[in-house]
Amino acid sequence: MCILSSWTVDLSTKEATGEGYYVPLGKSYDNQDWIRPPGNRERVIDYNCGTATNSGDNFATGEYLCELTLPMTSTVLPTGKLDELDAPYYLTYYERSLSVRNELSRFLQRTTFGPTSAELDSLELAYVDLGGAGPD
Repeated sequence: MCILSSWTVDLSTKEATGEGYYVPLGKSYDNQDWIRPPGNRERVIDYNCGTATNSGDNFATGEYLCELTLPMTSTVLPTGKLDELDAPYYLTYYERSLSVRNELSRFLQRTTFGPTSAELDSLELAYVDLGGAGPD
């Protein structure tokens, strides 16, 4: 999963005082298109995702890409005027993998009243018999 965030104060204030907080602007997971969280702030970013019709640095024709333009960060003054900030953007990448047994357990948790060890053992054996990878 990737999460794009911005900080709410300028970089010098963040470093000097630790003030501010992350504001999520979008996320992508499981090789899906980027999506925006609810709220008005995030509507300033347009995510363009699709198949590349040409090649370039670090991508080839036919690859699936997402492109966006990051606007200058700003804050609204009491007068209603926008004040530009030197607020950083952050792209955070998370990777996790589950063992076959843990994925089967999650499946049973969502589709039953919860798995027992015997049910997990049985489902894991059926998974292996159907040609899945063995327990990891």
